[in-house]
Amino acid sequence: NQLDNTETNIIMLNDEEVSDTLTIKEKQNVILELNGKLIEYIAVENIPLIHNNGNLIINDQIGMGTIKSNYTIIKNCGNIDIYNGYFSSIFNAVLDNFRNGIININGGIYISEVNAGTIINNSTGPINITDQINKVYIANLKEDSTNIYEPKAIINRSSGNVNINGLSADRCDNTIGVNTKGICIYSNYRTVLNESMATGTINILNSNIYSDGDSAIKNSSIGIINLCNSYISGNSTYDLYNLKEGYIYYNNKVILDNNYDTNNPSHIILNNTITCK
Repeated sequence: NQLDNTETNIIMLNDEEVSDTLTIKEKQNVILELNGKLIEYIAVENIPLIHNNGNLIINDQIGMGTIKSNYTIIKNCGNIDIYNGYFSSIFNAVLDNFRNGIININGGIYISEVNAGTIINNSTGPINITDQINKVYIANLKEDSTNIYEPKAIINRSSGNVNINGLSADRCDNTIGVNTKGICIYSNYRTVLNESMATGTINILNSNIYSDGDSAIKNSSIGIINLCNSYISGNSTYDLYNLKEGYIYYNNKVILDNNYDTNNPSHIILNNTITCK
């Protein structure tokens, strides 16, 4: 359904199953309060549940508010602020950022089971992830990584930055929402990726990045990844994997056991002066 008003408040009163796309126009302000209810989206075609070109705020004051989808939940070309909620997409990304879109994640659980990313940045604008309001759990739980597009939790594909800034999670694994505080980012394969065409920077501060099947963080581009005071674990493979001419910088408090770099000398560099902000 298309909304024609310049400002709209949507409060969920009941669980709903929907098949129509909500299109938010430019300069339109929409507040979606999940109110502890379930929205289940059954996409008839490959169209997201929400196509945002304006300003969207999503909150769940009661808790247990959920959006489940068989396709992308939000395609963003505007501004989004998410404060809480449970977001699950089976066959595509939860959040896909385009143009100069800006996404601010202040809490919530984000789950996909797809050979792509749970959260993807195709935008010149940033994706900002913080736990200042609520804990954050982001995961790609797809187990089969035989496809060329392996499962990842976060992908940066553009000149925009991804900024992850919070507290280290008390736990981080494949149990959905396992952490009671902080930021946990998990994947059964690769967790955070700067893809080959990306020129943006990924900043990670005080967070848990965990992979159960491949490198926790991979830089496949000329972009930069900065790591500060975070726990990074690639489990059975590499914590950090630098493939091209880009750089990965880390400060002296980052725990790293096993890294791989195709550059000689290495572009994985200890730098005590980086701030990751």
